[in-house]
Amino acid sequence: MLLEERFSNLPPSALYTQTTSGKLLPISHKLWERMGRQGGPTSGVNRLLRSVVLPVGYPVSVSEDYGVYQLWDSLQALCSTLTGTLATHAVLVSAGVGDETATAVSAATTWIIRDGCHKVGQVAFAWRMSSRLDSECKRWRLFADIVNDAAMCVELVSPAFPGLFLPLACAASVLRSVVGVAGGATRAALTAHQARRNNMADVSAKDATQETLVNLLGLLVGLFLIPYVASNSLLTWFLFLLLTSLHIYCNYRAVTSVVMTTLNNQRLGILFREISSMREVALPFSGGLPELWSTFYPRRWDRMKPAAVNSGESVVFPHRSRFAVRCGVSVSELTDWSAADSPGWDERPFIVALDSSRSRISIALRQDAEYSQVLQAYYTAEIAIALATSTDSWYNIWGDCRRMDDTALMNRAVDLSSLTFELFKDKVSSLGWHVSTNQLLVGEFRYSIIQGKDCPTIIS
Repeated sequence: MLLEERFSNLPPSALYTQTTSGKLLPISHKLWERMGRQGGPTSGVNRLLRSVVLPVGYPVSVSEDYGVYQLWDSLQALCSTLTGTLATHAVLVSAGVGDETATAVSAATTWIIRDGCHKVGQVAFAWRMSSRLDSECKRWRLFADIVNDAAMCVELVSPAFPGLFLPLACAASVLRSVVGVAGGATRAALTAHQARRNNMADVSAKDATQETLVNLLGLLVGLFLIPYVASNSLLTWFLFLLLTSLHIYCNYRAVTSVVMTTLNNQRLGILFREISSMREVALPFSGGLPELWSTFYPRRWDRMKPAAVNSGESVVFPHRSRFAVRCGVSVSELTDWSAADSPGWDERPFIVALDSSRSRISIALRQDAEYSQVLQAYYTAEIAIALATSTDSWYNIWGDCRRMDDTALMNRAVDLSSLTFELFKDKVSSLGWHVSTNQLLVGEFRYSIIQGKDCPTIIS
């Protein structure tokens, strides 16, 4: 009997054989080769490096995009560290380091005000934007690093305006506060995506280790770089522009390499546009054969897999739809909606109202609405948009729905959603999407239906 041993996911590193007495003895490497076995003793240095910088069980313990993302992320961190060294030198010069007339009290006061602005900026940005960071984590990750470059640019400018050092330092500090909130929150969202064995802590710790090692390398390079650029402003700005360009490029490559398998507003819109552009796929919405979803144009279904949809997702500009869809709104925002004109509304966990004059769709959610029902509400909204804009596929089946009033069109969209949502959910799930959860934007308003003697009757 042979016992094969391997370290993590490396090739087999040892073989053991059982003696007549039952003990296990290692087989020598020469005998290993004569037996024609693959692998061999693993280098201790190799194992050490893997255990220091990579999550346990790599690569099967992380997502497939982990390696590419971490490579570009490490390169951008190196560029950021070198740029930060230049910015730190400029801030210290502006603060009076090396100036005999500068006092410790004035420098301390400046630093206290600067830190105060930083904390106020953190609170304000988290208050206004934190709920959006999960939904578009790739775009906000890139945004955070661009803002970080802007903060360092402000710091580099400060020596040229000694009288404006305090306002410039405060402005840079506020920008860095945005970086801290957006960068930290989106890093957590990406870690949750990368961890595939309930190993978020391990993935996060190894990411911090990789970043620390890269920062150490950057500091060593900066240590030799500063003496050569300290008195040469032209060379300083040249290096800053070069490193900043590389920094933004590496960040862009990093975030675009991420393949999220959960649906957010933008990815759902891209996915549904691909579906609604296919007449053969649109046919089931008219009550046709459901098998058309799987038999027609299999190559076009590849365009609806996570990798293809993620490649079409914008990480630079905010998502813009033909209709503004807002979910989790107050019932009071459902303008011109009437229960009498919406049969069966009380049996659904959501109410969807269309306002074509404002190009707006509002969704109110019932108190017990779950992730899948939120997805169905957005799915219903996407059907309404397709009907309202009458793409070719839908026009050939339904006629010009743009002549309908908002209520009739919305009722048709609800009927079609009820007919096909489970089919849609099963199909996208088979393509690799996780539909048990999502990152769709949802507000906090919820409604409950109260029936019985406590419900007053109002005659209108």
